[in-house]
Amino acid sequence: SRAFTIGKAGQQITFEALANKTLGDADFGVSATASSNLAVSFSAGGNCGLSGSQVHLTGAGQCTITASQDGNSDYNPAAPVSRTFSIGKAEQQITFEALPNKTVGDADFQLSATSSSSLGTSFSASGNCTLTGIQVHLTGAGQCSITASQDGNSDYNAAAPVTRTFSINKAEQQITFEALADKKFGEADFNVNATASST
Repeated sequence: SRAFTIGKAGQQITFEALANKTLGDADFGVSATASSNLAVSFSAGGNCGLSGSQVHLTGAGQCTITASQDGNSDYNPAAPVSRTFSIGKAEQQITFEALPNKTVGDADFQLSATSSSSLGTSFSASGNCTLTGIQVHLTGAGQCSITASQDGNSDYNAAAPVTRTFSINKAEQQITFEALADKKFGEADFNVNATASST
């Protein structure tokens, strides 16, 4: 009788490159095979997470998926294979409703706009109006333009600004002029007085 040792076989993992993604893209599955036909497992690093073989993007930046096969009684562990891909910033849009026309003397009013990213929006004003935070104050007849902006962050690109312009109409005014007493010819000159509600 002659006995001899049978060593474990080597194995290799085939794991194709992963395409770049954009934050907000749907979860996707990854697939790799081992030459041993043993099941491959995955791990994730960077701005992504894994549930089984399903990848979920968590932020802009990079994600690295590593495929491993630990071997068994017949196969040695395979050399892990890592694939890294980029995750681009997501786009965002601002929703800012049209503003109704106003009249000089109308009360100050507040602005509201939202971004699809849920990041806060900021405002700027031009024309016959001023801004304090989100409060608009009318300064005269003419026009007022309010621009809503969102500058983005590490995960979102800046949104395209949205401008809303409205007209500010002239205010109405009334004159107060008291009745004048009857006079006789030859009486001294006298003053008259009237006031406008706009003063």
